[in-house]
Amino acid sequence: MNLDLLLFNVQDLYVFMDKYNGEDLETIDEPHWQQFSTSFFPNKQIRKLYSIKQTFESLDPDIIMLVEVGGAQSLINFNRYFLGDKYEVFLEDSLSDRGIDVGYLVKKSTNLACELLNRSNVRLNNGKRFSRGLFELRVKRDEELVCNLLLTHLKSKLDLKKEDFEGRAQRSAEVDYISKHYKKLQEKRPDLPILVCGDMNGIIYKDETEQELSEFHKVGLIDVFEALDLPLEKRHTYYFFNKQRQRIPMQLDYMLINSKFKHLIDDTSRVVPIDIDLVPYPPLDLKQKKKLASDHYPVFCRLKLTSSDKA
Repeated sequence: MNLDLLLFNVQDLYVFMDKYNGEDLETIDEPHWQQFSTSFFPNKQIRKLYSIKQTFESLDPDIIMLVEVGGAQSLINFNRYFLGDKYEVFLEDSLSDRGIDVGYLVKKSTNLACELLNRSNVRLNNGKRFSRGLFELRVKRDEELVCNLLLTHLKSKLDLKKEDFEGRAQRSAEVDYISKHYKKLQEKRPDLPILVCGDMNGIIYKDETEQELSEFHKVGLIDVFEALDLPLEKRHTYYFFNKQRQRIPMQLDYMLINSKFKHLIDDTSRVVPIDIDLVPYPPLDLKQKKKLASDHYPVFCRLKLTSSDKA
């Protein structure tokens, strides 16, 4: 079997519809759309929600891993009102102080049986908690475990309190816990593909890997794009524009897998352009970037899973 995975930081996916009364969402204007919400957080622009929907429909992944979701109700609403209730929602509240969580959508027609485990309620080696969390999805088909997914959103490089330069110590503590948890799972099931996925807020690329992320490599994890030997310019998921208006490409979003399973990565795996009818890929300036459905580009990966693919 093939298992199609999509990882997407959807940038503040707030979809609150407390005052919605069945209006036609395809024709409604933005001010009216915003009035459906009673939340402190504004709804994501409806145009951008339809763009995300189009991306999902064009790829038709089996499992979607989402970062920066405004809670379970937002994801339930998005699935129900925009995606035709095509997916089963797996999301628990994270520890985010911004109300942005990570969650999964699993396509109902795949007949996959999934179990969500919250691995966030721990103390890290720095005595603190996760900035967001770690959520494990066990994926079964025909009662057989076919893979495990570990989804996270590591601490950003913002350091508003000036206590942890670029958030490095916190990110290091989070990576340490995730790596140890992954290693324990992999040692228990050496034949099982286990992927560590998410917005890592840093660089994982050969000798350019940031120090706090290097622990992933020590436990045998590599980027799925590394497994395909994709050139660096085809891995970028984020474009930063500095004060000089220079565009700085980088990869922040990763699916990591043990190198012994690299033969499972199909060569259709790639970074997916979005809004190409609206904005050039990649965007030329910050103004264009802000038109995109998200400030990140999604990562698509196809796993070639068969009964003979045992390591």
